[in-house]
Amino acid sequence: DHLGVALRQGLLELVRGKIRTAGAELDHAEELLRQAGNGGNNSEIKFLQTRLNRAKQLRQRATRIFNNPIMKMLGL
Repeated sequence: DHLGVALRQGLLELVRGKIRTAGAELDHAEELLRQAGNGGNNSEIKFLQTRLNRAKQLRQRATRIFNNPIMKMLGL
């Protein structure tokens, strides 16, 4: 039973770390798009910005789920 708890905690910490890393990468990508977008009104940049915004929304949702007090109460 203790092994299962340890594995679960380890996996959850791994996922939380991946979510943090994804956030940093999304922030970096947003900065690069902002720099590239200064040159004009490119439809490709608008498309990429839309996809980036969607990825950030999904990351925020995952963060809320993992930081939910119920998840913490259940030991997840």
